[in-house]
Amino acid sequence: MYIFRKAKTEDAQAVLSLYRSLLGLPGVTWDEEYPSMEFIQEDIQKDGLYLLTLPDGKILSAVSLLPDEELNDLPFWGAEIQKPCELSRFGACSTEKHPRIGSQMLQRILQTASEMGFDGMRLLAAPENERAIALYRKMGFKTMGQAHLYDSEWLCMERPL
Repeated sequence: MYIFRKAKTEDAQAVLSLYRSLLGLPGVTWDEEYPSMEFIQEDIQKDGLYLLTLPDGKILSAVSLLPDEELNDLPFWGAEIQKPCELSRFGACSTEKHPRIGSQMLQRILQTASEMGFDGMRLLAAPENERAIALYRKMGFKTMGQAHLYDSEWLCMERPL
């Protein structure tokens, strides 16, 4: 059984540890500087960092879900989405004992976004992160375009809710 909940201030260090544990995995574009403790604390302050944990509190997945403020200005988004949210800093630690953590987290965060009144979700995916892109496509996301942002190339994906 997994617990889905919002992150609290005291979770910040464990979230950073989760993110750091993913460095070097195939397709992961993060490094020692991003995502930083500042991003984690800001996501918590904005009430937008969600966790999937074990009953003992061990964090298996973390993701930021906030209103879309930065990606909205890109020119290729679908016109039917009027109140989008942005998914970012999505990290998941699946194991043999706890498989498909990413899928479970994404299902829960899609439901949460819909319940919050958003009508679509947008995200940036690194083209080399094949596992993440496969998960997003399986969950109904479509690639709407590509953009050069934050000194990198990204696939820009969205999904109506």
